[in-house]
Amino acid sequence: MRQTRIRTAIPVEICTGGRVVEGTVRNASHGGMFVETRAVPAQGEPVSLRFSTRDEIPIELTGLVWWTTEDSPYRHARRGFGLRLLEDDVRYSAMLSRMAS
Repeated sequence: MRQTRIRTAIPVEICTGGRVVEGTVRNASHGGMFVETRAVPAQGEPVSLRFSTRDEIPIELTGLVWWTTEDSPYRHARRGFGLRLLEDDVRYSAMLSRMAS
């Protein structure tokens, strides 16, 4: 079941394959998010993200690259990937709740 997505523009550090690249979280839900980035990791690759909104302590999340815009049969406005979160994070859930209200 697809969860409600919240549109965002949160800068994020993406750690994958021993390298750190920058991106932007463009939409988020409790189960995952879409991350816009020039350095798109491979589908199935584990990824760690680090970001903060406003004056908060940075949030660190881990997930798997569920899909990418690379080699997609669909045309995407932004280059990036869909991330499926591997665990729940209380601060991330609270951030989404604040953004939705």
